Amino acid sequence: MAPNVQREIERKYEVPPGAEPDWSALPTLTTEPEVDSRALEAVYYDTGSDRLAGFGIALRRRRGGPDAGWHLKYRDELGKHELHVPLLKTSDRLPAQMKQYVAGLLAGQELAPLATVRTDRRVLNVMHPDLGHVAEICIDDVTTVAERTGVRRSWAEYEVELVNDSGADGARVFEELEQVLLAGGLTPSESAAKIARALGADDDAPAVTVVEPDGTVREAASPDEPVAEPGAEGEQPGEKKSGKKTGKKTSKKSGKKSAKQKASGKKHKKKSAKKSGEKSSEEPAEESAGKASAKTLAKDPEKAPDRGSEDEAVPHPAEQSTEDRIRSLISASADALAYADFRLRIGDPEGVHEVRVSARRLIALIQGVGQEVAGTDHLELSERLWALSGQLSAARDAEVVAELLPLRAAVVGEQVSNAGLGQLRTLAQGNRESTRSAAVRYLNGKAHLQLLADLNSWKDELRLADAARALSGKKVATRAVKRWHETLSDADAQLGVEDTATIADTTPLRVLDSVHLHRKALRNLRYGMEGLAGVPGLEPKKSWRHLLDGTEEIQGELSDIMDSAVMDAWFASAARSLIRTGGDRYVVGLLHGHERARIQDYERRAPEVIDRLLSEVTPDV
Repeated sequence: MAPNVQREIERKYEVPPGAEPDWSALPTLTTEPEVDSRALEAVYYDTGSDRLAGFGIALRRRRGGPDAGWHLKYRDELGKHELHVPLLKTSDRLPAQMKQYVAGLLAGQELAPLATVRTDRRVLNVMHPDLGHVAEICIDDVTTVAERTGVRRSWAEYEVELVNDSGADGARVFEELEQVLLAGGLTPSESAAKIARALGADDDAPAVTVVEPDGTVREAASPDEPVAEPGAEGEQPGEKKSGKKTGKKTSKKSGKKSAKQKASGKKHKKKSAKKSGEKSSEEPAEESAGKASAKTLAKDPEKAPDRGSEDEAVPHPAEQSTEDRIRSLISASADALAYADFRLRIGDPEGVHEVRVSARRLIALIQGVGQEVAGTDHLELSERLWALSGQLSAARDAEVVAELLPLRAAVVGEQVSNAGLGQLRTLAQGNRESTRSAAVRYLNGKAHLQLLADLNSWKDELRLADAARALSGKKVATRAVKRWHETLSDADAQLGVEDTATIADTTPLRVLDSVHLHRKALRNLRYGMEGLAGVPGLEPKKSWRHLLDGTEEIQGELSDIMDSAVMDAWFASAARSLIRTGGDRYVVGLLHGHERARIQDYERRAPEVIDRLLSEVTPDV
């Protein structure tokens, strides 16, 4: 079943005492209140080690309202998204579909309630005279419980969310509404999400009332009072240590004015709207997984952070040991694989490629630094990672075919019929969908899920061998680069030949094997060096830092050769399929003939391309 994914573009506003927007001041838009308010309950889930939050993902079960169900909230370069799965009859149970989406992220760990958020919501539908429903204004009174600590929090807020695909200019909708909101005394909220506030990220905000489990109200920290950073011992992610207590028990009803009382009941009372600064209708593109900081996560658990292997504060790069640096490198790479697994499961078009690249990055790192790592678990993990990459190769080949078929068809132009090309496009698309489904089925298998769990355990427990502990980061990095370089230099030895001149005199299949091995070794070197470059203190010696300079064009040529081999094999398979079904074989025959000529030309040029590669990839002496 295809995921039901919805884009979220919204803004939040705080409601100071006495704030009251006057919607009659809207020049173009109008508001239509829904008759009934909504009683919403959302329970957020995560593992004991906060695996989902670490990837910038929030999982919740919502009851009440039109979108009751299980929601998975995540971000990518386009903004914030929600993936929805309906509730089961037993609503507490996690549906199998949602369980599969997050299975790779959990690393075998169990989910448990993280926080409960209850919202009394009144909705104003924002109407445009020509486009109809363009936005919703949600007037929320929120009460929450952090399940691990029992700390309760409450606040009022407005959310303005654009309606997807309304055709409206989102920037103008936000601008017009915000002028009225600000004129009415509301202020833009710095709260990233309700779950972040429920876990204490905004305890110093005037809008938030914090109540301890024993019923005492926590005072907000004064500007001079130190507040513990999230993640301190005994705290939940995003929870802050208590400030001074008043010693007073809370009453059931707060003295604060609720959002509904501050809302648009006095609709016809006119106020002059203050001009507000322009804001884009789009949420800013958030950092993708592995790029945001852990401190950012404390403020927003829906942002994807750079996950560390442990919860304690990461030392300054200059203070890290070589072991710390290697562990950081491996940890980030293992988490990148888990996140790529998630992206493939939810239908990301680049998911197959990202999983294979992430697996190969880990393989490269194991090859490069494995001899310095204690134990032998990583050697067996490397074999299993190769198996994962191999399982997804058919799906990746199908993607290559779907991408290149239109380009190949453009070469022959009017020589072929649209009907014949249509048959080939249908075959290519069917192959892409079936192989992708097979790839996802493999991800749901026990072997793959065990691999991810084992990788997570290994990277958390990773230690250097005793003999390697005293080595500098530069020494370990230089050794790794030399190993990757040696694999590239000796690629032909795997074929039982001494040099590329010998390859040129052998069979075409032998030439393609040589291209494949050199391309794989070059990628290995590139992935490994890119990984080292991301960790301060893991720079190799200067003479080994520029091996990849000038190789980008060569790598492109090697990829073109192997892509042609993929197309050649697919055209042959498509021809056999059309013979069985009685389809148009002229088109596939013509295209296959062109591909055979192309690949024969590549085979003649391949030895020269490999020679250029080997001459370029040499250390500076």
